[in-house]
Amino acid sequence: MNVDEANFASGTLVACALGVLGAIPQPPQQQTPQPEQQQPQQEQRQVFRGSRDTVRLFATVTDRDGRLATALKQEDFEVRDDGKPQPITQFDNTPQPIQIIVLLDVSGSMEGNAPLLRGAGAQLFARLLKDDVARVGTFGNEVTISPTFTHDPRELAAGLPR
Repeated sequence: MNVDEANFASGTLVACALGVLGAIPQPPQQQTPQPEQQQPQQEQRQVFRGSRDTVRLFATVTDRDGRLATALKQEDFEVRDDGKPQPITQFDNTPQPIQIIVLLDVSGSMEGNAPLLRGAGAQLFARLLKDDVARVGTFGNEVTISPTFTHDPRELAAGLPR
């Protein structure tokens, strides 16, 4: 699968293209300083200037059926800048932690659906990875959101509608 076939969003695959690298020595200025600006010989130094431009690219890749493609490797990607291939110098396809706020509709139109909301919320919270965190909120007549992010499914479930 190449990048043109991919569906991009933010998140799971990171490919970094490294641009210009280098330290280019710059000779000292050749201007003659004014007498009051002259520095002792030992204080004059050669100046080195360098730059490094790293461009971070995030991609979520799905197959034709909309399923995540999680086993891609660096060689499965190609990065181009103005049509010219660029080297991929860093690549990481490990899942990245997420931080989410789950907002549940508890307005009158959802009356009778609290068990469904609780069940769906519990399933979501049970699937959080170890570094994922969430908050729970509801909206209807008013909006409420739990005060802190947590990974604890029981604490998150406590914020679900009864």
